[in-house]
Amino acid sequence: MSWAHHCTIFGCKLLSLISYAYPLLAIVVAFYAILIYISKSTRLSGTFQIRSSFDGNADVFEEESGVYRIYAENKLAGAYANGYTTASNRLWQMEYLRRLAQGRLSEIFGQSTVPIDEGFRILGFKKVCEEELEYLKDYNTELVDAYFQGVNDYAHTHSSPLQFHFFGINYENYTIVDSCTLTKLTGFMLCGNWGDEVVRDYLSAITQDEELVQGLYSYSDSQFDEFSTTILNEQELIDIGFNTTERLPQVENLLKGNITNYVDEVVSEMIEEIESVKIDGSNAWIISGEHTETGMPIISNDPHLGNSLPSIWYYSHIEYPDGAFISGATIPGIPFFAVFTTEKIAFTITAIPADGSDVYKEKIIGNEYEYEGKLYPLNVRKEVIKVKNSNSIVLKVKSTRHGPLLNPKSIEALNNVAKGAPIKMPKGDYSYRWGGIIPQDNQAFKTFSNINDAQSAKELLDMVKQSSGFDDNILFCDNLGEHGNIGYAPYGSYPKRTKDAGHRISRGWINENEWDEYIPGDEKPYLLNPKKGYIVMANNPISTANTKNQISTYSLGTARAYRISELIEELIRTKSGSIGYKDMIDILSDVKDPYAEQKKQYFINITRQYMKKNNIESQGKEEIMNMLDKWDGTYKIDMKEPVYFTLWEFFFRSTFMTEQFKNNKETKMKIFSNGYFEANFVQLFRNISSNPDHFAKYCRKYGAIDSENCPHLLYLSLNNTIEYTRAFHDSDTLWGDVHTMRYPNIPFTKSILKWFFDREVKASGNLNTINMAGFKFSKFEGKNTPNTYYIGDIWSWLFASKREFPSDYSGNLKFISLMNGTVYYSLDTGVSESLFSGFYFNMNPRHMMNKLYRADFPREDYFLAMDMEPMRRFKIKNIEAKACIEDL
Repeated sequence: MSWAHHCTIFGCKLLSLISYAYPLLAIVVAFYAILIYISKSTRLSGTFQIRSSFDGNADVFEEESGVYRIYAENKLAGAYANGYTTASNRLWQMEYLRRLAQGRLSEIFGQSTVPIDEGFRILGFKKVCEEELEYLKDYNTELVDAYFQGVNDYAHTHSSPLQFHFFGINYENYTIVDSCTLTKLTGFMLCGNWGDEVVRDYLSAITQDEELVQGLYSYSDSQFDEFSTTILNEQELIDIGFNTTERLPQVENLLKGNITNYVDEVVSEMIEEIESVKIDGSNAWIISGEHTETGMPIISNDPHLGNSLPSIWYYSHIEYPDGAFISGATIPGIPFFAVFTTEKIAFTITAIPADGSDVYKEKIIGNEYEYEGKLYPLNVRKEVIKVKNSNSIVLKVKSTRHGPLLNPKSIEALNNVAKGAPIKMPKGDYSYRWGGIIPQDNQAFKTFSNINDAQSAKELLDMVKQSSGFDDNILFCDNLGEHGNIGYAPYGSYPKRTKDAGHRISRGWINENEWDEYIPGDEKPYLLNPKKGYIVMANNPISTANTKNQISTYSLGTARAYRISELIEELIRTKSGSIGYKDMIDILSDVKDPYAEQKKQYFINITRQYMKKNNIESQGKEEIMNMLDKWDGTYKIDMKEPVYFTLWEFFFRSTFMTEQFKNNKETKMKIFSNGYFEANFVQLFRNISSNPDHFAKYCRKYGAIDSENCPHLLYLSLNNTIEYTRAFHDSDTLWGDVHTMRYPNIPFTKSILKWFFDREVKASGNLNTINMAGFKFSKFEGKNTPNTYYIGDIWSWLFASKREFPSDYSGNLKFISLMNGTVYYSLDTGVSESLFSGFYFNMNPRHMMNKLYRADFPREDYFLAMDMEPMRRFKIKNIEAKACIEDL
């Protein structure tokens, strides 16, 4: 018998590898050699003299984490050094992000990225930013200019990152316009409600059931329950004079369920044409100094964006001779700190669930559009997209009074970037309105420059209230007075509507949902030193609808906001006066899902009642239900209860509304995987629990099996859970075996090189836990398909297994300031994009365990103790000449 008859899976793969060993080995060795050379060339060393328009010296130190600590003589030198060091770690990422924001990816990637480029050319970030430069004429751009000089000086004096050579990129100097487009990109990524508007109309069209639409995708606070934690409570609205008992007309109309024939007219063809996507989130909380062991506020932030290598965030410290400092995170290419602490203040952000954008159905006739019975000419501009190895594409962008007309193909492509965008639009002509693409006095550069220099919480509050541009929630504090001050305000531009709340696709040909103006700063809600002693924002609504300006009442709230508030209130009850850093870590590490704790009880009770009513024997079901009965909804990496419950929930979601979605299971799962849907899913089961026949028409099919009602469907889902686990798992399978965190490297994740550049680790938590590791039910993966592994992990590749619930977004940055000169931080990857730098993925193990890095200020105490010398020294001389760098 030949050796082939004895060939095992392992042996065949191994022999196959050996047959290619010599050429493969040569390629790998050469590739590694190039990577090592380029990685080492990015590390900083030496002393340099810089010619610029200002004087100042700066020393650069490297901490254990790889984070650079800059000691600068003045703020201009600090900005220069920060730009230079950021470029040394993230130059490719900065290049990729600006090309993405400006619709220029096809210049380096070719035809495959044309739809994405078309999408961003339609939005016109670069054009808008160029127009907004007019508003910056009276703004001193010295700090911005110094940052970009540092970026560009680094780029012109060092070897380019691997990707520049790989794609044949010639570096172009970074400018303020490039940075402005990144602020637009960031805001657009977090602008999620326009996808919800389309989904609501979609569900209305296919069900004609407004009770279901309100139950699954509610758009008012009529669905609020005990989990609906708002940032401002009712008393706090009264305290600031924002409370009102009269609902605004547009909200009242929606609460009455006035759905017009427009739903049939506009979305009758949507069934095959629309999907929804995931929504990312963030956590931030602050506790008053009255309750802490230091007597000063403690503030914490962990923004949740898509996982990537490197992280979207970059961390650094800058310190000055007078003891002033700033320690925090930036998005590479944007010169200002977005999450930071100084010697006096701290500032954090989360995405705000605000209705800041709208979709309009337009009536287009030739080159004109209809509005209020009249025809108006479409505005037309031309965009030329250069395409690698192909002819350039001339794109005609047409706009109505509301905004640019959307290209369906481009919307599908933009979904890869913008988490709130619908994947596809219904047939017809639709325009998009968002403040970020309307040229205005965008305060981002002016305001954030001042925010980074603010001296008090009151000063921060005034700045944030008067801000414009992209929308965010802001928490801030200072250490002035006996216990410091804590505060909250929404940042950005919010439309002021008069006739409609904008929760659905609007009819663009009538005056139905026009924006009269933006809400003035003094009409935005806020908090300053609330009596409860803390503030929590975790993508929860600002308030109920009992407020003068309803910025975010379409959101029901999040389990994370509820759980953080619950834990903080317990701390204040039991540890007031002694709350410290460890307590913040305990909150940050929490992996209990309050929704799951309640849902699992509904699942168990409904299923048991169904089995009892129909005299069905247990057949292993009772064992699982008994196990889940004792479970409190905690998703730890070493627990098996989350495996069974998550599979049970997945099989129900995948079969709920089967007939309504017909062959569109993928579409349905994406809608039901939206983070916004989670709160509504709890309420769905409350209704089913109280009335088993409630929504029965949506539970008629389990695959090919007929189902009586939703309890029967839930029973069949438990059956499938048992069969699946028996087939693919043993009884000891744990949550970490099916749930992992993935970190893709752009662009190599789409190639064989992902084995070198991508990473994957086991993870606790889920979408609704404070320690968030969001997976999507729509991305459930079966068995026996390739996965992503660590470099050199050939053994795992040979025995490729599947993690059913991969997570692709989480808390990418973790940040805690004690407001006494001590700050804790970590990134989910590392500061460097260079594979062999030593800082590519070094922070992840500590980040996953919430063992944050510590930095103390002032510098003298820190570095004298460590006896460190600077890695690089910049000597900047005020010489009015073209910037250059010379070795001393």
